[in-house]
Amino acid sequence: VCGTAAQTGEVMCVGGRDHGIELRFRWGVHYGYYAVPIVSKEQVIGVLSLYADGCCSLNADERAFLEAVASTLAAIIERKCAEEKTVRFLEENRRLSRRLIDVQEEERKELARELYDEMGQALTAIKTEAALILDRCQGAGLSIGESARAIGAAADHLYGLTHSLIRRLRP
Repeated sequence: VCGTAAQTGEVMCVGGRDHGIELRFRWGVHYGYYAVPIVSKEQVIGVLSLYADGCCSLNADERAFLEAVASTLAAIIERKCAEEKTVRFLEENRRLSRRLIDVQEEERKELARELYDEMGQALTAIKTEAALILDRCQGAGLSIGESARAIGAAADHLYGLTHSLIRRLRP
């Protein structure tokens, strides 16, 4: 009966002798059985099963009531499915956000490493060359010595700036 109600999308009412099905749970007491399809977006998503004392017959108001109950159940099911979908989307969004932060952190780590390795080596070489120039021109003109000191100071400044950038990238 439920399968027929689900296939046809119509309320099924069985009991008594009208459909050739007789339902008895207690000796001598006849029951009626109702199968009401639960429809969501023009698709049957379930069947509401009800038993009633006596034979099975529905007037228009009773049929409308059962259909309204099934419609309410469909709305509840739709809402629950939408809530579950929202929870899944939020969890996926959180997972992707965490992944994005991890990727950014990894990129910053790599950039800090490159800055440290490349800039550090280059600045150390500049400072070394400036120190050599300064040592070689001890007795020579002051302008070469001043230039060597300026190169050394610029290298120190760049070295400090590089370390500051690295600390900002990788606290």
